[in-house]
Amino acid sequence: MDTGRFSQSKMSEETFDFVCTACEQENKTLEAVRYCVECVGYCCQVCTDLHKRFPTLKNHNLLGVGHGKQASKQPPRLPEFPTERCSTHAGKVLDMYCEKDDVVGCGTCISRDHRLCPGSQIHSIPDMIGALFNLSNSKKVQSQLRELIVSMTTFDNSKDVQLSALNGAKDTILQKITKFQKALEAAVKKAAEMSKNELMNAYKKMEQEILVEKSDCKKTNDVLQHTNDKLNKIDANRAQHFVLTKLAERKIKETVKEMKEQKKKIKSAGELSFTPNQALMDYINGLQGIGMVGGTLQKRSDLYKIEGSEDINTKVHDDSNVCGSAVNERGDRLYISDFNKGIVCLDGDENYLSTYNDRDLNGAVNVCVDGKGNLFVVGYNSHNVVQFSEDGKEIGVVLNQQDGLKNPRTVCFDKKLNRLFVTMFKSNVVKMYELK
Repeated sequence: MDTGRFSQSKMSEETFDFVCTACEQENKTLEAVRYCVECVGYCCQVCTDLHKRFPTLKNHNLLGVGHGKQASKQPPRLPEFPTERCSTHAGKVLDMYCEKDDVVGCGTCISRDHRLCPGSQIHSIPDMIGALFNLSNSKKVQSQLRELIVSMTTFDNSKDVQLSALNGAKDTILQKITKFQKALEAAVKKAAEMSKNELMNAYKKMEQEILVEKSDCKKTNDVLQHTNDKLNKIDANRAQHFVLTKLAERKIKETVKEMKEQKKKIKSAGELSFTPNQALMDYINGLQGIGMVGGTLQKRSDLYKIEGSEDINTKVHDDSNVCGSAVNERGDRLYISDFNKGIVCLDGDENYLSTYNDRDLNGAVNVCVDGKGNLFVVGYNSHNVVQFSEDGKEIGVVLNQQDGLKNPRTVCFDKKLNRLFVTMFKSNVVKMYELK
């Protein structure tokens, strides 16, 4: 690119202090009327008009050619103007500096975010670059960048090692789960075989009893049939007829009595039956898994130490009684229970967002989350636990006085087994509720 030297026409005798850089490359000498920061060159009127016509050139900074012009006829120093664009305001250059906060930004950023800073400490970078620029500081920053790049590369490599270890742990645990699953299946199969054996033993016993009774019935029936045949064959011998008749009457009486006893035995004997162990089925259906899976990458057994602390002022307007707090699963929302106001919601930077409350909730004393975008809020005066969505909408009352609550104080949710634990004022009992 041309550095703005004085030039004499190669086609004419005209001489200008500044000539168009692009036109000079085509052996044309046209007077420059503007300087383009992004193109790093001077522009004639035609090239200036082209900057205004094309979208990609519209946001270029066009300065007067006298910017940085030296009094002598030596080649003038090019204007020093930043070309870095603002990530928030497209097209705007980072040409302003707040000395108080040590921050660079575009004019819009500085006027919006640093309007309370002293005006004497807000500088235009092109105008004050001589006083602002420090070569030794720039080298120091570059050195820090190089060191940080090495550290981040090492840190990135350690994450690869961590991921490899995590993948290995996953495969090992999958094998353990499969092995335990097979053991459970074998245990269930063994229990089923025991029930089948118990069934077969009961079946054989009852079958044997029935077969014996069936044999006795056949014998009795044969005797009755034989007696009946004898009676049918007697002709004139009335004495024989009389004896056989009396014997038949006695047999009939004995058989009738025996049949009554057999009928009573049948009623009292009952039938084969099987009652499934519903408690076992309910327990299995209620399980969230067949074991506990740890989600931490590394176990810790040493004592935690405080690295830093901060007092967070959660008072909103006339809030007066903060009782409990909880953080959502993403870590970007802090929910604080206030006895008078309900639930106060702050963002990850501790800025107030909103307050949640509902007519079903009175005296919010504690709050917890379920890890799925829901809040459980304890109402001390309303004797209940109310469920809210994370955006503050009431979903409904989960527990109330009919569930045994009276002045509840704290609530805790078991994410693994879907259980809710509630404590109450002046009570030694912790209420546990299984949810579905």
